[in-house]
Amino acid sequence: MLSALQNHPEVIHAVAIASQLKTDVYLVGGAVRDCVLGRQDIEDIDIVVTRAYEEFVRELTTALKGKAIPWDFDQSRIFFKESDAWRHIDVAQCKGPDIVSDLEKRDFTINAMAVDLQAFLKDQSFVILDPLHGQRDIKEKRVALCGRTSFTDDPLRMLRAIRIARQTGFSISPDTFGVIKNQAHLLKNTAVERIKKELFTVLALPNVCDSIDELYASGVLSQLVPIVDGFTAIEQSEPHQFSLLEHSIKTVASVEDVIVSVSEASPIGSYLDEPLEEGVTRKALLMFIALMHDSGKCKTQKNCSGRITFHGHDSVGAEINGEAAKNCGLGKRCRKIVQCVTKQHMRVLQLSMLETITERAKNRLISDCPDCFIETALLAVADSKATSDAREYDNEAARITTLVNDLLSLYYSMRDETDAAPAVSGNDVISILGLSEGPEVGRILRDLYELECTGRISSREEALEWLKQQK
Repeated sequence: MLSALQNHPEVIHAVAIASQLKTDVYLVGGAVRDCVLGRQDIEDIDIVVTRAYEEFVRELTTALKGKAIPWDFDQSRIFFKESDAWRHIDVAQCKGPDIVSDLEKRDFTINAMAVDLQAFLKDQSFVILDPLHGQRDIKEKRVALCGRTSFTDDPLRMLRAIRIARQTGFSISPDTFGVIKNQAHLLKNTAVERIKKELFTVLALPNVCDSIDELYASGVLSQLVPIVDGFTAIEQSEPHQFSLLEHSIKTVASVEDVIVSVSEASPIGSYLDEPLEEGVTRKALLMFIALMHDSGKCKTQKNCSGRITFHGHDSVGAEINGEAAKNCGLGKRCRKIVQCVTKQHMRVLQLSMLETITERAKNRLISDCPDCFIETALLAVADSKATSDAREYDNEAARITTLVNDLLSLYYSMRDETDAAPAVSGNDVISILGLSEGPEVGRILRDLYELECTGRISSREEALEWLKQQK
């Protein structure tokens, strides 16, 4: 492990440049923590220099043939290539007159340790400077604040505490958790772009329900998505067995189980790993949607002769969740997916209740979820499994699961069959039917697409003949 660190080109160059500029250079943060934990792959290198920061960054960037980007106040990230793979190193100016002062201003004790890199490379002495007892907290598997002002200095650290706890398998110390509960409101002062990255990193980690429990119990989730506070007051009629909050969290857990059960026999695993925007994968976004899929019930709850109903909650929820996604820093594509899956999440259940399900109905559902059918399908199964533990509900959940498996098979076969160019184009529709560009052309092309998918049109000639009949 340590020998691998000695061979990192950025470490070698950093020590050489520090000697030239007569500055001290320290390895700090997560890299030191990972060394203490005995991890073999130390990828994220963070260093601190005590003087000549700008010159150091410039010289190291040149030595690595990389590119430096301002990353924070008095901090730069240098991107460079090694063996055809992109890597990076973070360089920061020491905060305070010496390294101890810098460590005292950091977030958590397990990240507030340093190693003198010059001494390390010179005599292989990996002596850890640990003024805040980070090694003790690592041994006790605890995430603890460096100081009482850690969260006021940077409120995002509250989210980071939960993320680090999940990544390391540690627990947040009671004192630190108490400070988070008291200061969660400070997150309103943090840029949504920074919140988005931390939140969706948490949502992509295993055992995400544990993270959501902590996010909710700490008050952080209420700051990010205030409507969740209303979930606790929403009771549901049969077959629902749980309150809205319980059902929402159980749905998230169920999504994790469903992903494991289907990804081994399909390409869904790699699909969910796809990044949709910086810091957000399809899997993380799906977890967000699973938590929020019934948000519309907060606005549509009615008591009809003793039975609680939520008519239209899918459409209302789509608007609520679109706004919530925006407030969490998500871009346009992710917001559209959030809204679409929320709006369509009842469709599979409704189809499953029909005596006969036509191919047209199946194809219409798939075409109505153009960038998120898989998410919609997985959520439908998870939603059903999180509705009730009663044995009499098992048949309904099984029926939905069977239908989703059928729909996924159809989806993949349609995708394979329609990778080729469509039989006709929008120009053909305009020319034959005498239409102008607009929504009507799109509607006709979608109808043609469905006919192709179901095998009722199999050539361009048949498609053109069908168009002429529409005239």
